[in-house]
Amino acid sequence: MRTTKICAALLALLLVTSSGAAALGSSGGVSQATADDPDTADEVYVEENGDAVLVYEENHEEDFEEENVSLSGDFGFDTSTGLIHLFYEGEFADLVEDGEDEPEWTGDATARMTPDLVSGDVDVAGDAPEEIEDFSATVDHTQTHSTYESSTDFSMTVQADNESDEMGAAGTAGAAGLYSSVEFEADTTTSASTLESSGTMTSVTDENATFGAAADNEELLDVSLTETDGDYDLSVTEETTITEWQKDRWDTREDAAETLESRYNGMAMQFGGTMDFSLESYEFEEAEGENETHSVAVEYDVTFSGVKEQVSEMLADELADDQELDLSEAEAKSIADSIAALQVEKLEFSTETDGLEESVEWDVEIDNYDEFVLGLLEISESIDELDDQMADQLDETRDLLEAQNEADLVQQSSIEFSAETNDGETTVEFSSESSADNWADYVDEAQDRGLGEYLTETTTDLEIETVDDDLEIAGSFEVEHEGMLEMYLDDMIEQAENDPTLDDEFTESVQSFKQTEFETAKVGVSLSETTFSVESAAQFGNLSAPESENLTITAVHGETESNTTTMYVSVSEFVGEDPSEDEVRASEHVDEDTDVYMPGEGDRDFPETDVDSVSEFLEEEEDDSLLPVGTTGIAIGAVAVLAVVGGAVAFRRFS
Repeated sequence: MRTTKICAALLALLLVTSSGAAALGSSGGVSQATADDPDTADEVYVEENGDAVLVYEENHEEDFEEENVSLSGDFGFDTSTGLIHLFYEGEFADLVEDGEDEPEWTGDATARMTPDLVSGDVDVAGDAPEEIEDFSATVDHTQTHSTYESSTDFSMTVQADNESDEMGAAGTAGAAGLYSSVEFEADTTTSASTLESSGTMTSVTDENATFGAAADNEELLDVSLTETDGDYDLSVTEETTITEWQKDRWDTREDAAETLESRYNGMAMQFGGTMDFSLESYEFEEAEGENETHSVAVEYDVTFSGVKEQVSEMLADELADDQELDLSEAEAKSIADSIAALQVEKLEFSTETDGLEESVEWDVEIDNYDEFVLGLLEISESIDELDDQMADQLDETRDLLEAQNEADLVQQSSIEFSAETNDGETTVEFSSESSADNWADYVDEAQDRGLGEYLTETTTDLEIETVDDDLEIAGSFEVEHEGMLEMYLDDMIEQAENDPTLDDEFTESVQSFKQTEFETAKVGVSLSETTFSVESAAQFGNLSAPESENLTITAVHGETESNTTTMYVSVSEFVGEDPSEDEVRASEHVDEDTDVYMPGEGDRDFPETDVDSVSEFLEEEEDDSLLPVGTTGIAIGAVAVLAVVGGAVAFRRFS
């Protein structure tokens, strides 16, 4: 996975969450006011040098159905320290609608982010969905500069309560309950130039399905294709049924040979080649009943000659004549030869139907795969209207293939899947493994070609299982790549410049965020059945004061208790030095209801962010008691960490 995609998912969550946090913390403050109609402060405390602290108080009773909401916490930022911080705790009951069940989860999750790293841990447990009888999943993935290996195991049993649920559960095993069982397994090995794949699939049609294979249906197709010196040798065994109106084409050996020879002769002529046909075995069984189907079984061999050469010539002519491509005849011929170089070492395929059971088996070996792909790339690169971004991606694909070839990279993967429905109970099992030989050499070759963005180091360990009536989730993840965030932000800017739906303000916001010199961010989430707490913080090296509604804001600190949030906004040069009260009241942020405190007046012991505590939170190591991140941990952690970074983006947009 590309580094930019990882950052994209995280930062997107972050931006959304930061908007929610801002709305909660400053619903009556500066952030909601417009330039035409700014909100006025409830209190203003003025200093002799003209700086001031504006106090806003907002009641949230209209936002919550309950009169006394047990939500409390604080938030803020300080440009002098470069810190952004948020902490809130409360009860789940205050966050759900009347009549809805409260989530009962316990545990902890953390996530961290630096310019080069995203990591997280989770260890949580909660009520498993009622329809799940049994669930277990493990994911182990490691991609470093020296190793690549990954494995996944998954098992789930779902119990349906009624006929409607039963059909839904059965749908897990097939299309809307069509199949009572499905089994699939496949092994694949690839290099830069070869592809090998083998596997089987077996399905049993539900006897209650309204359509599907008839209980007495029997059919067989067994195909083997090899290529030698440009000729294709095809061997086929076929057992099938035919209707009465097809009978005269199959009821004698001569008729069957003529029918088959005509079929393949047409194929050879279509590609400008020739073919030799021989019928090795023939058997015809006539139906006893008047409306019954007849059965025919044949074995035959076909050799196609001259097809590859003709296909290459036909393709070259088509490419040279295509007005959308800028190709000379020589270039078109070279590309066509590359595509036609694809060598079918072996292609074996069989399908058999026996009543309600159908099975498929294959074994494929293909060589010169790289030349085929490079030929397709050359066609794509020859399109006149190809944009620069797509051209760069095609160049990168070419370079990756070259790196694989030079390193002799070999990748193996295997997949097993099964699903079975019986009496409304559906069991699904899945497992996969993948690994790579010569991975370290491939990384070196890719780095030499400037393809570092494809070499992100990633580790993931995840365990999910049902224990009694609970679902337990434990895991950890880490994604590391030098300059990961910088690459993602640059990608955002490049895409914005090519996207007419994004205005200059978006690009300026991203550029402004880059100037904040982001250093680190962290979030911690703690759940305890009926209560929760969330803490997040971020450190920046250049968090300059934003300007909003003619205010230069140097710090914000907000506190929420029950239904009320009070926000203290520190502003520089709110008025001139040694101001009079009339000058203060002349501000658009002050009205007749604002309490104004001139220098020396009022209690000026304002709450502020505990810098030492926030710094300690950012610096403390992961809790060793947490088990190695799963899907839930990533979601919780990314939301909060990115909320901080997204908040910084919004913060910088004022400047």
